[in-house]
Parts: sequence; C-alpha cells; structure tokens
Amino acid sequence: MNKTVKMLSTALLFFSLAIGGIIAPFEQSAHAAAAKYKAYVRCYSLKIRNKPSSKYKTVRTVHMNTRITVLGQKKGYAYIYSGGKSGKRGYVQNKWLKGKIDSRRAHVTVSAVNARAGAGTQYKALKTLHRNEKITISGYHGGWYGFKHGRVTYYIGAKYIKMGNPPKVSAAPPKTVKLSYSPVNAYTAYVGYDNLKVYHDTNSKSAVVTTLREKTAVAVIGQNGDWMRIRTNDGKEGFIFKDNLTTDLKRFDPPAGAYGVDLSHWQNDRSGGTINFNAIKSSGNSFVIIKATEGSNWSDNTFSANAHQALNVGLKVSAYHFFRAATSGQAVAEANNFANVLNRSGFNNDNLGYLFIDVETTNDIKGNVKEILSNNVNVFLNQIRNRGFSKLGIYTGANFYKNYIDMSRIDQPQRMLLWIARYRGQDTNNGVGTDFQVDIWQYTSNGTVPGVSGAVDKNVSYYDPNAM
Repeated sequence: MNKTVKMLSTALLFFSLAIGGIIAPFEQSAHAAAAKYKAYVRCYSLKIRNKPSSKYKTVRTVHMNTRITVLGQKKGYAYIYSGGKSGKRGYVQNKWLKGKIDSRRAHVTVSAVNARAGAGTQYKALKTLHRNEKITISGYHGGWYGFKHGRVTYYIGAKYIKMGNPPKVSAAPPKTVKLSYSPVNAYTAYVGYDNLKVYHDTNSKSAVVTTLREKTAVAVIGQNGDWMRIRTNDGKEGFIFKDNLTTDLKRFDPPAGAYGVDLSHWQNDRSGGTINFNAIKSSGNSFVIIKATEGSNWSDNTFSANAHQALNVGLKVSAYHFFRAATSGQAVAEANNFANVLNRSGFNNDNLGYLFIDVETTNDIKGNVKEILSNNVNVFLNQIRNRGFSKLGIYTGANFYKNYIDMSRIDQPQRMLLWIARYRGQDTNNGVGTDFQVDIWQYTSNGTVPGVSGAVDKNVSYYDPNAM
C-alpha cells in the first residue's frame, strides 16, 4: 500500500512539472507580440487595470504625459509597467498612449490668467501667466491645455491660449520732441527768493512744478526769452524767471553786524533733543534769542536748558514770548506767564539780555485792530516792567509792523529794540530796506548753522553789539 502511494505521488509530481512548463510559456507569450518600448499617456488621467477590460480593478492612475513601458499587447490593450521600484503592471487601452510627447508652441491672449494644478477651476492656481507669455502645450483635456514648467504640469483654459508665437510688436519710430527752450551748457545757480514757484511753462499762469526755498542750488539747462529752464536735485524740471536766479551766494549775506540765531523746541526736536551751542558760537554767532512762552499758560520746556547751555559757552542770551492776547486782561496774564517762567529758570533783569514780545497775529481783535493791538502790547510791556525787567523789545514782520503796530501808543521809558523779520533773498546784501530804523534784522528763515539740524532763523544786530 505504501509503495503504491509513493509511486502515485511521484507520477503526480512529474505531471505538474509538465503542465507548468506548458502554462508558463503560454502566459509570457500572450504579451510577446511587440517588443518592449516607451510610451506616454495622452489623456488627462488614465486608469491601469489588473486585466484587459475597464470592468476590472484599478491598480494605479497615471496622468497626461506620464512615461510608461509597454511590455506587450492583448485584445486592444497594452500590457504596461509604470513607476520605479514601487511600480505597477497592468492594462490600458492603446488609444490613450502615444509614442512621444506632442508639443506645440502657444501664447497667452489675455492680460492675466491662472495656471492650475488640474484641468478645471476647482483646482488650485499655481501661477499667473500674462499676455503674450509663451508656453509649450503638451496635452489637452476637456477644454484645458496642459503644459510643463520644470517638473510640474500646469493646466490652463484653452480659450485663453492661441497656438503659435505671439505677434511681434514693431518698435514705434522715435518721436521728434520739440524743446520749448534753447539748451545751454548746464551750470549751477541759486534760487533768489524764498518759496519760489517753478512753472511748467514760461508764464506764471501755468502749472506749478514745485516750490523751492531761497539759496536752493539748481542746474540751469536752457533758456526761453527771460525764462530759464532748470532741473532740481530730485530731477524735476521747469521754468524760473531769470531775475529770480543768481550765481553769487554773497548776495544772500547781510551787511556786517553782530550775528545770532533764534531758537525754540522745534530746533531741539529736529536735532535729536540737543542743540550744540559750542558749534553755534564757533560758527561766528554771538547771541541767541530763545522762546520761553506763548499765551497765558504755555511754556517751552526746552527754554531753561537751552538758555543755560548757551550762557555756559559764552553766548549772550535773550528771550521772547509769542503774543496771543485780544484784551488788556489777557495781556497782563501773558506777561505774568513770561515773567514766571523766566524767574523759575533762574533769570532776572541782570543775568538775561533783552525780552521781546513776538507780535505776528491780530488775535481775532474786532474794530480798530491797530489801535487795540498796540494798546494790548503796551499793557504787556508795562506789566513786564512791573515784574522787574526793563530791557525790552518788539519782534514782528516789516509789513505787519507798518499795518498793525502804532509805536505812538507804546510807552518807552527806556529805549526799546525793534526786531524785524524781512526776507530779501538775493537782495539781502543791500540791507533791510525799510523806511524805519531796525535794530535787529531777521534776514532769513532758511539758514543753516552748525549744531542745529534743519532750517534756522538767522539774525544780524545793528544795535550795540555788546548789548546783544
């Protein structure tokens, strides 16, 4: 019995080997009709099935222009391999394969369009293309073109694409520009007057290009009659009347006297909080006039430090108050505010120079403005005298002085100083040019002084230099 079983087992083994030898070559030969070759997916997405029919299981999905290896053919299906070490074998229809990536040159026809991760607006926008930007189309799916950039495949709506290169834009012939001026060899000149307008054309009714401060350096590049074509440091161009320019900086210097500056917290703010009074003195100035107060209750919180620092370096120090009073009662309150701040800062009539009332506004006075304002100024000055200060003066502009200050209404038991602002630009060298005596002339608000950042009011005193 055992011998019979053994013989039967041996017979079955040989039968199985024989059958296996027949079946294996048959399965391999089923895909041997064509030699192995490379192909590419030509549709948007393609499912690889485990058997040659769409009813069988999907083993992997590949996308447009994916490279696959065709191993054989069966019933209109290609037996393929896709992927590297983790690749899959299976079947796809031959009609969705192509031997090479078909590519066509195309370009964008709209100003901007999104290129997406898939063929549809539901897919993420990956980049934006612009009009006439070139792309190479490598596939089409449902109204969307596919194209590659680097290793990434993008999709873009076909309606925004046109095949071929973008149209060539012919360069427009250069336009002949007729200059509105005769060019000159460029030279440097200086703006003659403060806040001078630069015009677009050669008349003061044309558009204003920019406004320049006095002494601003410009390049003169042309001329049209009495108008000069200029270019600013920041590239703006326009016209200035020729008499408003000069090449001589000495014209901005006043006739000699004792030089000084007036200061307030504005200069501290622009200078990082600290003014270098040593530098002010070393540059030829002998006095400073420093703002202390304004109105009936405001005081400049930099006054005390500024005044003492100026005294410590040997500068003569005077102070001023900005006048706001519309009534005599307000004038008294303002005088007391001024005197109180001076006293708290350690100053009196002996260790301080002149005290100036700064009168620049009419303070909403109704009626006879000149008479009322002058009376109020007189009340202020008398109250300052009552507080122990006798060296006094008035600051104002030349035109304001003539229109609103009546000196016959102002008491002068001791001669007061008249400090006048008048900015004459390139005519400064001719003097203040008033028909009344001026003791201190503020000749520019656009000065520069070492030790202070930004524009500074500069003054020259023609009164006793030792007093200032």
